[in-house]
Amino acid sequence: DVLRPFDAGQPGGGGAPADAPAPAAVEARPPRPFMPGEPVATPAPTDLEAKPLKAKPPFDVNDFSLTRQRVHALAQGGYIMITWANHHYLDFAKSWVHHVKKAGVTGYMVGAMDDEMLRKLYDADIQTWRMDTGISKEDLGWGSPNFHKMGRAKIQLIGLFLALDINLVITDIDTAWMRNPLPFFDRYPTADCLTSTDQLTPTVNDESLEIYPQAGASFNIGIMMFRATDASKDFVERWNQMLQKPDYWDQAAFNDMVRKGILGGSDKETHLFRGDAGRLTVGVLPASVFASGHVFYVQHKHLELGLQAYVAHATFQYSG
Repeated sequence: DVLRPFDAGQPGGGGAPADAPAPAAVEARPPRPFMPGEPVATPAPTDLEAKPLKAKPPFDVNDFSLTRQRVHALAQGGYIMITWANHHYLDFAKSWVHHVKKAGVTGYMVGAMDDEMLRKLYDADIQTWRMDTGISKEDLGWGSPNFHKMGRAKIQLIGLFLALDINLVITDIDTAWMRNPLPFFDRYPTADCLTSTDQLTPTVNDESLEIYPQAGASFNIGIMMFRATDASKDFVERWNQMLQKPDYWDQAAFNDMVRKGILGGSDKETHLFRGDAGRLTVGVLPASVFASGHVFYVQHKHLELGLQAYVAHATFQYSG
């Protein structure tokens, strides 16, 4: 015989003895009849059930104008954070948005330099507006005519946003954000402009602004914050006028203007200083946490100082 453990009546099987009485049958109850007028309970949807999606309106390039209403509806704490790109840099734009949102920034927009880019951003549910620059959809090439044309478009863009009375954070597309910078900018309410720097040796070992003029390297306009002050608007208007020279680099023009006629040095507490002949209150963002590529990827300066980086800008990749 084959011994089947746990079978009822088998020695050691753990089942009921062979002579045990059979359990009483359970009488099945018929379902209660439905009464007319009785409300019908709707079962709660489960996570596995498909939920209806809100239909997107048809794509229309005319729906993506840059307006005060759109910008202020997206603003976060009085700021809007922007970048811009053509279709060639679509992957960069998606990466930028991913990191910005992961860092906790909801008030962002990506400018579409061509309509193909606009459609791709719309399809990806990325907050965008139409720039319609007429600049090439291919790689712009540093120093090329298209590169300088893009630079002029960038400065015009800063002026457009400031005219909407919104504080602006503008960053290049090749930045990766790891922390929300808006609380940092709130520490300096009197600053008209905060800018990143090409400084490779920080002058501070914490999150304070760099000390100018000790931090004398070129200001890098790939990461900037402008408050919507009269001083900022006036500065950007004159900056834009200077760029009417076709080969004048936007970053070189910014450095020339800010460094001209600086009144005194940095404030001992805030490290802010008065640039542009005393007309603009400026601060240099700490190089260790608003980092260039070399400071972040090669030096790992934020780790050396025990700090958390806000952003890495993919510049200065030599020696690494």
